[in-house]
Amino acid sequence: MKLYFKLIIQKFRMAIILRYAPKLQEAMAGELSDADLEFLKALIKEDKNGMLRSQALAALLEAYQNMDNAFIAELPLELRW
Repeated sequence: MKLYFKLIIQKFRMAIILRYAPKLQEAMAGELSDADLEFLKALIKEDKNGMLRSQALAALLEAYQNMDNAFIAELPLELRW
């Protein structure tokens, strides 16, 4: 579960970077497959409510850190959203 969550956070971070610093796309080319890049671009385009922001990333990171101390590992994430 924690590895899966870590991957989500990494992709979320990359989406934020692509949204606010699109010139870094070439620098990120080695970290993303073509399919991932297209998925993130589509996600950015569909984000009408502004979920892809640093505050949301901070909330994800906080939930990730709290997973080790939770009785139910998934609970910190579930409580945030």
